[in-house]
Amino acid sequence: SPEHVIREIKEAKEKYRVSSITFWDDNFSLDINRAKRICDLMMKENLNLKYSLAGVRADRLDDELLRKLKESGCTSVSIGIEEGDEEIFKYVGKGESLEDIRKAVIMLKKHEIFISSYMITGLINSNYESFLRSLKYVESLKISAHWNIAFPLPLTPLYDWVQKNGRFLMTVDEGFRHCMTSKNPPVVFDTPDY
Repeated sequence: SPEHVIREIKEAKEKYRVSSITFWDDNFSLDINRAKRICDLMMKENLNLKYSLAGVRADRLDDELLRKLKESGCTSVSIGIEEGDEEIFKYVGKGESLEDIRKAVIMLKKHEIFISSYMITGLINSNYESFLRSLKYVESLKISAHWNIAFPLPLTPLYDWVQKNGRFLMTVDEGFRHCMTSKNPPVVFDTPDY
């Protein structure tokens, strides 16, 4: 609950004397009313913390939420765009559009909240040209991007697609172990096109 979140923040502030926090939540704004309540309680409790959100959906933001985020101390937001090429983006299956993302970026900039994005290269049907289009899309938004390499987990459409259209360069288990022990993400598969 929002009240429990605030209780945890207060405990962390008292115990560790934190002056800033990051919400490592894949989708802080999924329930917009819950997100607004957390902001309201942060202001009501006078927490005076700077914070960032490590994950929001572009289609789950509105002007009121962004105003409350800014007023309650939010300094930055990361959006999971994943892919900026329209043809490849449809395979992400998030139920939002690249236009939703563009509108969210405009709103976030209006509220002077720093924006970064999470991007993935190597999704279904990706190739070098689609990567360049994705790069241009992010550049057009004038935001920073953190790039990751697609990882084909078993029982996912990407895994099935790689089995049919590409080749595994290592087992998924080897790739996962490499992810956990290295700063460099592994390239688990390739295709004739990429």
